[in-house]
Amino acid sequence: MLPRSALKLALCSGNKRNLAVAAARWPGAVRTLSSSARSHSRKPHALPLSSYPTSFEVQTRWCDNDIYRHANNALYMQYMDTAVNRYLIRAGALVLPTDPAAAARNQSTAAAEAAAIGLVVENGCSYFAPVAFPETLTVAVRVPHIGRSSVRYELGIFNEGESDSPAAQGFFIHVYVDPLTRKPVKALPDMLRRALEPLMHTPLAADASQPAAGV
Repeated sequence: MLPRSALKLALCSGNKRNLAVAAARWPGAVRTLSSSARSHSRKPHALPLSSYPTSFEVQTRWCDNDIYRHANNALYMQYMDTAVNRYLIRAGALVLPTDPAAAARNQSTAAAEAAAIGLVVENGCSYFAPVAFPETLTVAVRVPHIGRSSVRYELGIFNEGESDSPAAQGFFIHVYVDPLTRKPVKALPDMLRRALEPLMHTPLAADASQPAAGV
């Protein structure tokens, strides 16, 4: 008898005997897991650079290249995180503790940010082509949805000189929480919501994405 914990293993391995035993013992579970596996294996539609309202250049580094002579997959999320934080800093929605001059210029923003911090609760990335040092990447940003306490960012990473096909496409979700209790805030700070509004206006030529559920 195939243990219930081996269901996913049977599906992933493709072993015909295990699949047959699993299908006979738990047909409903096998159908559900098979459907889930198929849906998760589908890559999202690759969006061109024109689908995003803003973008930033991000310089790759010598140490980004791994043994396969391209940037390691884990670094793509760092490129995306860099672009989002650069936007928030430029828009005045994020004041770094190490930047007293910026805090002095905008005391209200600094105070508002002290009352809520953004934590990443989910992310994901689909890869279409490699990137490597010494390329300068273009990382494009948009916000398809703002929830009560959450923000979903969608990003595209484009190789140098490329605007039609991304090298990678990903997302991450920030949930803003109280810095002491780490519980979600009742509402996003007004200055953050105002800063994010321009990122919600996707160019007319772009493909619309399905908004994520708010938190």
